[in-house]
Amino acid sequence: MPPLRTNEDFRSRRQEEHHNGEIILSELEDNDLVDEVVLDWMHVTLLGAVRKLLHLFKGGNLGVRFQYNLIIVISAMPESMQNFIPI
Repeated sequence: MPPLRTNEDFRSRRQEEHHNGEIILSELEDNDLVDEVVLDWMHVTLLGAVRKLLHLFKGGNLGVRFQYNLIIVISAMPESMQNFIPI
């Protein structure tokens, strides 16, 4: 298991692959960017775990891959509900 990231590691960008640009919170010297910043559900869950699962279900090995016709049905569901979802 890799070591936990620390505030100093994050601020010095030791793992460059985890940084996409500057964040305004880094200008505040008195906060701990690792322990005090809340992880948001959208990025961690929807763009992380769920995204990986969807890729696995669509193109993984045959034991977990969805059949093509099931993918078509699942993809059509949001379109059939669009009249009931606010913009």
